[in-house]
Amino acid sequence: MNLKVFFIVAFLSLIFNSTFSQINSNSKENDLTVVLHESGLNKLINTIGEISGEGVYEIMFVKSSYTWLLKNTKIKLIKDSALFETDVEIKTGFDTYTDHVKGIMGVSYNKKKNEISINLLDAIVHLKASILGKSFTIKKIQLANYFKQGFVFDGPATASKEMKLALPNGSTKIIDSKIDDVNIFIEENKIRVCGELYFFEKKEPDSKK
Repeated sequence: MNLKVFFIVAFLSLIFNSTFSQINSNSKENDLTVVLHESGLNKLINTIGEISGEGVYEIMFVKSSYTWLLKNTKIKLIKDSALFETDVEIKTGFDTYTDHVKGIMGVSYNKKKNEISINLLDAIVHLKASILGKSFTIKKIQLANYFKQGFVFDGPATASKEMKLALPNGSTKIIDSKIDDVNIFIEENKIRVCGELYFFEKKEPDSKK
């Protein structure tokens, strides 16, 4: 190996080793993780059954009614995003048709309630009519208005509890624990809610007082 090649290899090795060390020093394994899988969320949606609604619209000074029915509804999880997809069967005084609608879902964690919430934020259904061969939107239906409660799951703090440890000398220590520093990560096919465990010794009340 000539001198020039030696210095190139040494330089690349130095860069690789420093980068690898930085990755290792920045990586942190969480103490406790709750995982919600995409398949489980869609099982929940399928259990709900048919989701439908109705309303009225006005066109050319004539009032009429419409109905909509969601079919093949599902949640899709990709990196940093939770997506909503559904087919909507729409019936108006003019026509009956099916439209494919995509929307955005929000994922959040309420520390005080220890709840993971998944809510529909935006999904628009376009109510359409065809007159004289031209199709146009009569009304826009925001499906998020019909899903205000969303889905709620227990967070990682459910695992926090008080533990009594019997020591070899016959004494007992009470250890209390809590979950903090909770973060949410939306990944391919899953939602990870991670937290750190903290332990504290809890003093027993003095029985002499």
